[in-house]
Amino acid sequence: MAQTPDNAASAGEPVPEFPLAPDDRTHRRVSSAWFSLARWTKRIVGAATVCSSAVFVIWIGGLLVTSTLRERTLDLQLLSVPKVLSDDGYTSSVVTAQLSDAINAIYRNTDVRARRSALVLRQSPPDIAIPKAGISIEGLANWMRGMLPSGWRHDITGEFTQSGNTLTLRLRLNGNVMFSESATGESAVDTLIEKGASTLVEKTQPVLSALYFYLGPHDLSRAESMSEQIIQAPSSDRMSVSVAHALKATIADERYHSDRRSKHEPERMAYLTTAIAEWRAAIAAAPDYPVAHVGLGREWHSLMQNATALSEFREAILLDSGYSRAHTALADVLEETDRTDEAIAEYHIAMAHAPMDEVPHVGLGNILHHRMHKESEALAEYQMASRLAPKEAPPHHGIAHVWVSLGELDHAIAEYRQAISLDVTQASTHSDLGEALRRQKKFDEALAEFRTAMYLDPDMSGPHTATGAILYDEGNREDARAEYLTALRLDPTDTNAHINLGIMLYAQGKTDEAEAEFFAALAGDPGSAKVHNSLALVDERRGKMQEAAAEYRTAIRLDPSDAEPHNNLGLLLKDEGRGDEAMEHFRTAIALAPTLGELHNSLGGLWEDRGRSDLAIEEYRQAIRLQPRNAGAHNNLGNIWRKEGRLDEAAAEYLEAQRLAPDLGEPHTGLGDVWDALGRLEDAISEYHAAIRLDPHLNAPHNNLGNILVKQGKANEAVAEYQEAIRLEPRLATQHNGLGNALHALGKDDDAIAEYNTAIRLDPMSVDAHTGLGIVYGAQGKREEAEAEYQVAIRVAPRSDLAHYNLSLIYQEQGKFAAATAEYCTAVHLNPDRARLHRVQYRFAGF
Repeated sequence: MAQTPDNAASAGEPVPEFPLAPDDRTHRRVSSAWFSLARWTKRIVGAATVCSSAVFVIWIGGLLVTSTLRERTLDLQLLSVPKVLSDDGYTSSVVTAQLSDAINAIYRNTDVRARRSALVLRQSPPDIAIPKAGISIEGLANWMRGMLPSGWRHDITGEFTQSGNTLTLRLRLNGNVMFSESATGESAVDTLIEKGASTLVEKTQPVLSALYFYLGPHDLSRAESMSEQIIQAPSSDRMSVSVAHALKATIADERYHSDRRSKHEPERMAYLTTAIAEWRAAIAAAPDYPVAHVGLGREWHSLMQNATALSEFREAILLDSGYSRAHTALADVLEETDRTDEAIAEYHIAMAHAPMDEVPHVGLGNILHHRMHKESEALAEYQMASRLAPKEAPPHHGIAHVWVSLGELDHAIAEYRQAISLDVTQASTHSDLGEALRRQKKFDEALAEFRTAMYLDPDMSGPHTATGAILYDEGNREDARAEYLTALRLDPTDTNAHINLGIMLYAQGKTDEAEAEFFAALAGDPGSAKVHNSLALVDERRGKMQEAAAEYRTAIRLDPSDAEPHNNLGLLLKDEGRGDEAMEHFRTAIALAPTLGELHNSLGGLWEDRGRSDLAIEEYRQAIRLQPRNAGAHNNLGNIWRKEGRLDEAAAEYLEAQRLAPDLGEPHTGLGDVWDALGRLEDAISEYHAAIRLDPHLNAPHNNLGNILVKQGKANEAVAEYQEAIRLEPRLATQHNGLGNALHALGKDDDAIAEYNTAIRLDPMSVDAHTGLGIVYGAQGKREEAEAEYQVAIRVAPRSDLAHYNLSLIYQEQGKFAAATAEYCTAVHLNPDRARLHRVQYRFAGF
């Protein structure tokens, strides 16, 4: 057979070479390249096919393994149901899916609540595998898990059965019945599924179940019992044990804070001791569990062990820098230890890590409000917190604080009530609501809130202090004192209790004891404007006016929004004759607290001093409209009516002031003046003695009593009263003038001249002092000196009938009968009654 070149080659025979044309050689090289590329492509495709098949097999195997060995997986078989139930729509697939949903709902609800609490649910949701028709990964995994030991798998089977109207659900775990209950009614299926899901979680997810019973139904005993079972179970991992200890610590802490006994009672303190021990056990079980460090830190913080608390919070942050509650807790302590800038930084870090957490916003709001007085910024933080957590009470509590500072008490009260509706157990909210109601003079409602606060927290001093303030305003001084002392027994550093007790002692004339209370308050709160305001009152009583003014100005600097030091400084300046400065402070005080009647009362006094009785009356009436129980305003209005001769109206105001403030001395002094003007001298003396008994530091009743004694010819007794008035208030010219009159009556003219001169030095415009001095000079025969004093008196007060009358006598003695006649006629015109009394003197003089 003829051989082709190919056959020859295959036979190993030499193939003769033929020379090729150039085109043939090029065509041969291209064909060879294409063949080579085809061979490599085939090899690559084959390798890729093998690799992808291997990867697919590995992936399938991985899915099977992971599905098989997943922790906490529940293999939930389809629940069988009776036909009547299936016909109603409750097929096996439907009820099995409902049971799965109920289990997941328990996880979701617990997880959400855990995030709202100090606890953290460090557990992923349970995997629930429900077999599907045909071949599937879950089906294969379920088959493979069936070959594992029973302790490694959770195979759930069960069925609904019906007998008459009674429906029964029975569930088995790995073949053992673990739930069997019956129910009747339209909701029987849902009820049984809910109970069955709870039991399933309890048996298969003990940590989740323990948290659920604490955060959901709030069954403390059951949650604590389950936590103990987790701790004792040999199969529990370290994190489960740590969480169980943390839950027990949280329960003990809650029992400590909800206990209505004093925190000093051993039974209550035992809860706190337990909480600390459990937190420590949680840390020992899992040192890397930051929640336990934060929990322990909070206990130390409550015990004022701030250094130890800071250490725990920082350890938690080292373990998990993104744990926002650790940053918030750290910021809380930094704020309390006056490290404001660091606290603000930590709150911002907490917000960055947990933008939906309202707690750091509340903390930052507290700093902005209490420390920096940036009310608008504080309000914004509280409102943000409220939007993030509308069902939490603290944001509303913070908003209420801001409204109080802005003087919007109605808005504040509404927010306090909203906070209480969300959490009725917080004593501080009830106490703050009571204080706002007290400011509105709603004393009965305020007392009810304070009593609630005392019940909720027997160790809280604030409600006792506030109750004492109400009792004091109502005139019940002894009960008020008892409340202040109770507050200080509970909290010796209660600044307000020290201040209120000091004010009570001050009103009783016990200046040294009052000062001691004010200094005790200052030691507890050196930056308190109220303390400096109170110390100024002590300085003012002791005549240290410069020191008092300095204290008032310090109080204003510390709290520019407080009207009281402005008002008090205005009163001091008014007494010093610096009316324009006083007016400025009174108007500032009214702008700060326009509804406070006492401020209008003070402004009325300034208008009265300036001779504008019309404006004074308007301010006093405004004070009474704002505060109908303002005894001081009634007293001052009575003073104006008395000066204007409207004695019946004056007496009515003084009596009303006495009714409102039975222990106030000034209304008795005013009423004594009315009785004196009406000639009822014995009644007047009785009122002056009552004023002195109620307030031994009042100088006016001593002075006015001296005036009556002079009229009665009891000059020696009068001297004693004037001297006591001068001791109490040495700067008033009136009292020195009165003493001069009494000394003149006793024939001690040199001493009388000295007193008149002192009165003129204190008040160069004192008509009575110039007139009195003229009388003494006249009695001594010093007619020129007497004439000069009477003329000064007339220049100061042209309508002084007594000065005109006495000058007429001097002119008569000097033989200046025309001048004497003119002065006498002027005196008669000004006061006919007084002139007629002395007419006989002119007759004997040959006039």
